[in-house]
Amino acid sequence: MTSHTLYFDYNATTPVDSTVAAVITEALAEAWANPSSASPPGHKARATLEKARQQVAEVIHASPQDILFTSGGTESNYMVQHAVLCAFPGAHILLSDAEHPSVALPAEEAMIRGAATVVRAPLCASGEVDVAALAALLTPDTRLVSVMLVQNESGVVNDVAAVAAAVRAYARQHGTVILVHTDAAQAIGKIPVDVDALDVDYLTIVGHKFYGPRVGALYVRGLRAGQTPLSPLFLGGGQEGGYRAGTENTPMLAGLGEACQQTQTRLDADIQRMRMRIAQFEAALQHQAPDGYRVIIHGANTMRAPSTSLFSIVADASTDSSPVSSRELVARLAVRGIYVGAGSACHSSAAGADARPTVLRAMQVPAAVAHCTLRFSVGRYSRTKNLPQVVEAIWTEAVSSVSTSSV
Repeated sequence: MTSHTLYFDYNATTPVDSTVAAVITEALAEAWANPSSASPPGHKARATLEKARQQVAEVIHASPQDILFTSGGTESNYMVQHAVLCAFPGAHILLSDAEHPSVALPAEEAMIRGAATVVRAPLCASGEVDVAALAALLTPDTRLVSVMLVQNESGVVNDVAAVAAAVRAYARQHGTVILVHTDAAQAIGKIPVDVDALDVDYLTIVGHKFYGPRVGALYVRGLRAGQTPLSPLFLGGGQEGGYRAGTENTPMLAGLGEACQQTQTRLDADIQRMRMRIAQFEAALQHQAPDGYRVIIHGANTMRAPSTSLFSIVADASTDSSPVSSRELVARLAVRGIYVGAGSACHSSAAGADARPTVLRAMQVPAAVAHCTLRFSVGRYSRTKNLPQVVEAIWTEAVSSVSTSSV
């Protein structure tokens, strides 16, 4: 990241930590062999791989035997639904109404081809999943409940432990099996994560969200013992216990392990630093609002990850000029070397699509309010000294009537 760059889109991706990069470089040189090989170099690669598996397990307080390496969050999330539908054809799947596309779209596709029934649980007005409403949507045919731990756009923390408790109670009462999955892509490195406290069966891990490389992992409770269903997406050499064929990407997985270790070591300090940056940013943004405009911070009255502020700039009724659109404001700030997001970097921006972030649609925030919405996310390398410049630029560009397309 260059010194002149003001990067505030950490929820989209994080820069690779220098220590992580050094571990990857070392593994490229020293652990280059096939970890399935019986040769001494193969043994070294295998040891590197298993060290990484241990490090990944430790960051979520799991057993390394329950960690499966994947290419990233999309594959991990897809594997969960694939496994459930292989084990329970035609299953009823229950999602929150603000899941990442890598959870929502496979479920929708399965429903379209008649392989599943999919229902979405609503959010509360403050942005978290409504646990009571979700529990009311459970049926004897429900086989999977998927609720992300930290919402990727708003940063709101869902009470996944409460969701799991409601699911377990229903399953016991009806003598059925219901599996619980959480996509923790936006949680690791921002809040403590403990699979036993959450009581989940599956948990998705994404390295590039916490200063690691673009690989990931899937936690599967009792994986090696066959306690929780899992089916391979493709067949081949039998790597990862036969669940994921293909020679493992040892250097990048070593980097993932190191990123997890760094996260464990630095979590408390990182949380404190991010929380302070977001509090300073939101206070300055509200304080410097020009006459006729105000800021709505979404999820402000509930628990949020310390890294994230999703806010909308709106004009008062007495103001003739509306703020520019989210997309226009992001473009204007980029010209100034300030990089922010308008929602999930993975969401479709197709022409004619509803431009509101998924979470704001689910919260039933009107389009007029969501018209100028930014996701501002900080991380390990964000600096307080940059915030006044960023706040001034946001207000200057948001309320200017001149479009970048005409200058």
